[in-house]
Amino acid sequence: GVDLIPELSDNIDNRDIDVLVCGRIEERKNSLAILRELGQTNLTVVFVGGENLNNKKYVTRFKNEISKYSNITFIGKKKPEDLISLYRHSRFHVSASWFEVASLVDLEAYAYGCQVISSTEGSTHEYLKDNARYISPHNIKSLTDLLTAPYSDKNPSEQYQYINQNYTWKIASKKLHGFLLEVVNVK
Repeated sequence: GVDLIPELSDNIDNRDIDVLVCGRIEERKNSLAILRELGQTNLTVVFVGGENLNNKKYVTRFKNEISKYSNITFIGKKKPEDLISLYRHSRFHVSASWFEVASLVDLEAYAYGCQVISSTEGSTHEYLKDNARYISPHNIKSLTDLLTAPYSDKNPSEQYQYINQNYTWKIASKKLHGFLLEVVNVK
C-alpha cells in the first residue's frame, strides 16, 4: 500500500524530467548500470535516494562516475512528501533492481502520472499489470528502447484513481484483516 495525498489538480505539471530513478544507491538497485545506460542518452535524468552505508565502495563509484554525464543529476535522499513533485515533473520512473518486493515507488510514480518501467525481479506486475513496462536487470541495454518506444497517453487522473482505489494502506490493511479472519475461521 501507499499513502497518497489528495490529487493536486487535474492539470499535468511540466514534465521537465525525462527519467526519475527513485531508490537507494546500492548494488541491489543496479544504480551504476542504470547510470551508465542513461548516460549514453540525451535524456534528463534525476536519481533520488539515500546512500546505502553498507555499500560504501559502490556508492563512491556511483558518485565519482555521475560527474561524467551532463544529463544526469543525483539529489540525494528526500522526504516522501517532496517526492510527489518529482513524480509529477517526470515522464518516466525507472527501476531495474536485482531484487525487489512490492515497489512502493512504482505505485507512487504511477499514481502521480509517470510511465513506469520496473524490474522483472519484483512484483510490480501483480499491481500495475500491463500499465507498466518491465526490464530485466540482466539486459539493461533494452532500457533505452523502452524509453523511446511509443506510449499511449494515459490520463494522470485515471492513474491516480487506479492506485487510490486499489493500493492504499487502508485497502491493504482491510485485505490483510480479511485474510487473517479467514485463516482463524479455517482452524
